[in-house]
Amino acid sequence: MFSPIEHNAFFCCSRFAFAINDIMRLVPAEIYKHFHSFISCDLIRTTLVLLELISVRDGAFCLDQFDDDLVRSIIHCICKL
Repeated sequence: MFSPIEHNAFFCCSRFAFAINDIMRLVPAEIYKHFHSFISCDLIRTTLVLLELISVRDGAFCLDQFDDDLVRSIIHCICKL
């Protein structure tokens, strides 16, 4: 039986087509370079908006103009896209 860390390592290697021995040499720049061509600018923008809205919803950021219900509604609408 694998530990959770080992399980995650094997999952990541199989998902991103890396050998298990190569996982220790991975750095964010390599990952970004490898997958940048698969990520559209629209997806990046949508993800950043969702991150900020989720941060507002969870109280990490304060946005006085939006109440909790409005923030939840916006998140729900964006996730349906």
